Amino acid sequence: MPDNEHGRFTSPAVLQKVSAQRLRFFLGRFEPFFKNRKIELPPAPKPVPSGKPVAEQEDEYDYSALARAIARPDKDSPPAMVDALHLINEMCSESAHDAMLEKIEEQKLKIDLPADVTTAEIALSLWMEDSKLLYNLSIEELYTVQRKFEFF
Repeated sequence: MPDNEHGRFTSPAVLQKVSAQRLRFFLGRFEPFFKNRKIELPPAPKPVPSGKPVAEQEDEYDYSALARAIARPDKDSPPAMVDALHLINEMCSESAHDAMLEKIEEQKLKIDLPADVTTAEIALSLWMEDSKLLYNLSIEELYTVQRKFEFF
């Protein structure tokens, strides 16, 4: 497992570690929400004739503004976005990292992950591929993660 920060997905530092292309694909589903908050998303990557997107573009995100917008949902926040962010945040833990990679391999999902993938990117990718699978995995993690036990 790569050494990476298991912070909240809504942290600017964590958002910066997610590939710009993957982040754009996720955020693009909720573009009107960001436009209402005057946060411009970079243009979607243009596909090349093979159908694959052009190589990573330069970061054009205002990660601080983006993190503020998604970290504080309000009545105008799309419920699907809030649910997705909550689930992705839950899975941004060290214990979930390996469990998600194992589930991707076990289910033979076609998710292309870089060698230095972060836990947040794995959770985001898994949510985009199969949100129910990620939800079920979060339930498993909830019941298998050792909780603190104090003895008196």
